[in-house]
Amino acid sequence: IRDSGKIYQNVDIESDRRKGVNLSTYVNNCIKKAYTNLWALRRLAELGVSKEYLLLTYESKIRCHVEQNCPLWMFSITQELKDKIEKVQKISFFIILGKYANKEYSYNLALLNSVSLDERRQAIAENLAKKILKHPAHRNIFMFSEKSNMRSGKHVIIPRIRTTRYVNTTVPSLGTIINKKLRHKI
Repeated sequence: IRDSGKIYQNVDIESDRRKGVNLSTYVNNCIKKAYTNLWALRRLAELGVSKEYLLLTYESKIRCHVEQNCPLWMFSITQELKDKIEKVQKISFFIILGKYANKEYSYNLALLNSVSLDERRQAIAENLAKKILKHPAHRNIFMFSEKSNMRSGKHVIIPRIRTTRYVNTTVPSLGTIINKKLRHKI
């Protein structure tokens, strides 16, 4: 979709009146796009391109798909989808390392000096929470406690949650991250 020079991507999100938003189709499409770009990585590896360039190709052509809009969906996906996303990186690292690849995923992560995609998503969420706290207009998303403990600082008041569907959304999850890790920056 184009609008005045800007390109917008179609986001396939299913919604149900009772169950709410279903992001699994969107995440599965992102995974599918990442798998379709694995051919480039395989072909470059066959041609003998260095590991540094293969890793750069992975980051720019494959990982970008599985991290696309991740603050939107990362808190509400199932463990099965998390495993599917991580499998994309496992396969990519096997291709990059070639004959030096190990069956242990953690060993391959260490060889390429990288972290799991789950850890990257957590870092992205923390970074988003920091940016929200800094921005004066977006800071109003959260309600802060009036009482301030001198040692721990203010904390975000998370409203009483009645449904599990709301627990797994972005705002309460970011509030929890702020309370656990970023309380001193408020």
